[in-house]
Amino acid sequence: MNIKQLITDAEFLYLHQHYYGALALSMVVIGASSRKTYPSGTASIATPPGRMNDKEAFQTFLTDNWKGLKPKLEVDGKGYSMAEILYKFYRCNIVHEGALPPEFSFTDQGDESLTITTGGGSPFTINKVWIKALLHTAKSADCNRADFGIKKYELKLTGIDFDPSKHLVDGGIGSSSKKLKPDFIEHIKELILLPIGPDKLRGIDQQTMSDLINEGINESIIPGIAPALYWNNIIDNKNNLTDQGFSLISDLANHYEKVEV
Repeated sequence: MNIKQLITDAEFLYLHQHYYGALALSMVVIGASSRKTYPSGTASIATPPGRMNDKEAFQTFLTDNWKGLKPKLEVDGKGYSMAEILYKFYRCNIVHEGALPPEFSFTDQGDESLTITTGGGSPFTINKVWIKALLHTAKSADCNRADFGIKKYELKLTGIDFDPSKHLVDGGIGSSSKKLKPDFIEHIKELILLPIGPDKLRGIDQQTMSDLINEGINESIIPGIAPALYWNNIIDNKNNLTDQGFSLISDLANHYEKVEV
């Protein structure tokens, strides 16, 4: 047995609509991949000079691979990253108790859109597409990609350096315009430009670009980025690009190319 076999089994379960089994197996896959990346004895980032435990390895693995999941989500008045939520409330409860706590839920209903439901007195709920996001993350991670024949790419700057300072984004209701932060620009590059490819994002209209990005989100090649895009007014509440978002991504696509490393 190895990680590739576990991923294959989880995908089989998902395909045949055994979503709860696929969810449990996907948590095992992420845990195993995190320890393959950060073996026992790896120095802790959070609590030096200690060693990285299973919790830190799991969460660090997701944080490193899901750069768009840094915003905190509120649960019972406390802020958690999505990596923390998946470990603490899903992975631990599934592995140790075989069930989720009452304030958390999982649904196998709905379409193939990646969703989170929270607030209004309802349980914090993730949908089945998060399974695909977890499995895609494991497959495309450096520790596993060779087993699946997945190549690694990076973005290479072409010509004059991209200048993010010219992109002013409306901060939303009650907020003044603000400049995008450099780390958010990196999120856009890593989670939109790199998976889709700058060449596919050049010379197209706003709706076509919106459709491409939504396809990537729903196929889970861009997990977790939608909330950050909405909060920064890159997309609207229907996941369509705003004028500012279209201008930003078009500009980025014109300044970078995707190259194999």
